Amino acid sequence: MLTGDTIFIDSVGRTELQFGDGDAATGAELLYDSLHRTLLAEPESVTVLPGHFTVNNDGTTPITPGEPVDATVGMLRSGLELLAADRASFVDTLTERLPEKPPNYERIIGINRGEESVEDRIEAIELELGPNRCAADVDAD
Repeated sequence: MLTGDTIFIDSVGRTELQFGDGDAATGAELLYDSLHRTLLAEPESVTVLPGHFTVNNDGTTPITPGEPVDATVGMLRSGLELLAADRASFVDTLTERLPEKPPNYERIIGINRGEESVEDRIEAIELELGPNRCAADVDAD
């Protein structure tokens, strides 16, 4: 299953980047529903392939370069505590622990919505490779 920025191997996607800070809770509710009605409804053996991996604010990542970035539904169920949370706790976690927004997120959203366009191939590559910080910081204390 290709999951894009919906779920990663160690976190879930951030909802305030798409919906805005004021609507982050609505986005988190929709994400909870989507994860529980689709991803978690799949058999444990289904392979999950996120769009990319989590990069922390300090630039570190749990991923080993050259290694596959994947998990199974079963691995996510057992390894990602947030997926076991009830809807209210899930929403609270996503809206209370927001990492720093990437500096280019508004531009990327404008491009994704068709409101802006990419200048050239170089800019597209730089936007793609730049800091994304798309994952919610679900393990923050």
